[in-house]
Amino acid sequence: IWITPVVDNIDFNKGLDFNTADGLAAKQYGYHGYWAKDFTKLDEHLGDIETFQQLIEKAHDRGIKIMLDVVVNHAGYGMDGEFNEAWKADANNLPTEEEIASLNGMFRTVDEDPTVRGELDNLPDFKTEDPEVRQKIIAGQTAWLEKAKTDRGDTIDFFRIDTVKHVEPATWQALKNEVTKMNPNFKMIGEYWGAGITNDGGYLG
Repeated sequence: IWITPVVDNIDFNKGLDFNTADGLAAKQYGYHGYWAKDFTKLDEHLGDIETFQQLIEKAHDRGIKIMLDVVVNHAGYGMDGEFNEAWKADANNLPTEEEIASLNGMFRTVDEDPTVRGELDNLPDFKTEDPEVRQKIIAGQTAWLEKAKTDRGDTIDFFRIDTVKHVEPATWQALKNEVTKMNPNFKMIGEYWGAGITNDGGYLG
């Protein structure tokens, strides 16, 4: 079972910065898990950690593996402290100063390379080539293997890695090394936009 990222996402209506065809402000929330606010917490819309552990155990009882989607490339809109004026209409739900400070210094401020070192859809882009930033991100993601572990020792089986080609290979190597230390049988599969049967972008393995 491939499940959405479980990390806590931004709560404001990002859609306020554009209008629909009928002239009404669009509703666009981070229900999908790709606009992270806090990589250490479970998003409240998904339930609690006990529910997650129950899912893992019931799946394993049936011989089914759990694959967790993870995002290493970016955080959610506004987490760099940059707010579109329109978003302020939902001011009560914008990231707090404390939440923004938790990721302070982790984002790039200048786009260098549109593929690896540049923002995707204006999402705050992590400087994953910085060893300190890389380690903090990896620690946050691998911690879920322990957080999700049940009393009988069941946990997440695989990671599905988002936006592989938008992060340099050293980060994926470091992440793979860490999860392998935790579980030699742990697997990762990557999403590489534009890849195909004859082109893995050089990232396979």
